[in-house]
Amino acid sequence: MAEVDLCGHATLAAAHVLGGEQGFTTRSGVLTCTNDDGWVLMDFPADPPELTDPPIGLAEALPHATIKSVSRGRFDYLIELGSAAEVRSLRPDVQGLTQSRHAE
Repeated sequence: MAEVDLCGHATLAAAHVLGGEQGFTTRSGVLTCTNDDGWVLMDFPADPPELTDPPIGLAEALPHATIKSVSRGRFDYLIELGSAAEVRSLRPDVQGLTQSRHAE
C-alpha cells in the first residue's frame, strides 16, 4: 500500500465517517474538513500553476491552436489558447498529448 499525492474522494469519505471536523496531514499538505449542516467541506492546499515552456510535442498535438501560455501545476498543465472559439473547435491528438514531455 502507498499514499498518493492527493485523493480527495478518500479524504472526503474519511472525514464523513469521522464526523466532518478533521485535519489530515498528507503528502499534498494539510487538508482541512469542516461540517456545514451535514455537508463536509474540504479546504485544499493552494497549488497555483507556474508559467513554463510548452512540453515537447504539445504544439503538434494541438493542431490549429494558438498557444498563448503554458503553466504547470503539480498534477497537470494549464494551456491558454488564443480564443474561446479555438477551444470549442479543438480536436487534439490525444495520443500525441500523452507522449508530449517536458525537456530534460
